[in-house]
Amino acid sequence: MIAYKQYWGERGETIVLVTEPVAPRDLFLGDSVHLTYEISNLDANRLGVQGPFPPGERVYVILEKNGSGFHTASSLSKTRPEGKTYIQGRVRNENPNAQRSEVNVLDDSGDTHILEARWAWDLDRDQRATFCLDGRGQIVSAYVEDNGYSPGCRTNRSVSGLVKDIAVTQFTQLNIEYGIERFSAQERQGGEISSQRDLRNLKVEVSLQKDGKGRVTGLIMGETVAE
Repeated sequence: MIAYKQYWGERGETIVLVTEPVAPRDLFLGDSVHLTYEISNLDANRLGVQGPFPPGERVYVILEKNGSGFHTASSLSKTRPEGKTYIQGRVRNENPNAQRSEVNVLDDSGDTHILEARWAWDLDRDQRATFCLDGRGQIVSAYVEDNGYSPGCRTNRSVSGLVKDIAVTQFTQLNIEYGIERFSAQERQGGEISSQRDLRNLKVEVSLQKDGKGRVTGLIMGETVAE
């Protein structure tokens, strides 16, 4: 197993993917970490692709490196692309009725923030709320500030203010598995991984083969790689 991992690390192209939170009960299964990624749920409309995408269909997600050095989805193909970085996966399901929100918030300084969430929000206009944000500025959670209720945010970023408008958009969401949803972690690293997960600061190093299949070769917690 060690030699096999080393082979992948030496022969494959290395990419870094951003993870998404999972339910706490699903994160650790013994010494196995359950992972889900930013590219696990894709907006087919934004990628400019059309279905249908039946469950089990093989797809190739074309990746681009952003300014932070992480790889994000730029397109999707049912056939293997040429001359591009891509990862191979299989469709779990296609949801043509998924919804996302853009929330317009006016903060106490008079500045306007347009915040995006991957689901539809049910908040009243001119209601005061705090939005907890991840490192990309997307909404992780929110709470209404009512009668002094203020639980705070577990993430490092937040925006508080009045909700001025909410725009809900319907889109087609593709849920894709890549065969890299499990990582065997050493027991002593569990607490650190859990802490970084809560801060949405967990990235995954993946080695790709020529056919686009990937294998996890490390977790990146801040600047630390756990092999």
